[in-house]
Amino acid sequence: MSGTRDYLSFRVDAEEYAIPIEHVQEIRAFTVITPIPTVPAYVRGVMNLRGAVSPVVGLREKFGLETKPVDRFSVVLVVTATAGSCSRRSTRSSRGG
Repeated sequence: MSGTRDYLSFRVDAEEYAIPIEHVQEIRAFTVITPIPTVPAYVRGVMNLRGAVSPVVGLREKFGLETKPVDRFSVVLVVTATAGSCSRRSTRSSRGG
């Protein structure tokens, strides 16, 4: 089919977001993150991704939401981000995230 795109959608609190699937490299379980001093609060640190140092951004912190502890549902989305690659969908849910 031409003109169609596939998206990965995810929730942060009641908001649903989507990113084109071609920007998603992998979805990983939350692992050890090395903190970095003097960075914005939303930069949780860096992680080793197959020998490459990759920054980890906490979307809850980036969007000014209450920080929640990591649990069994917490994941790391490894993405190739470009300006405008993630969009917000205006849906609401009673399920937290």
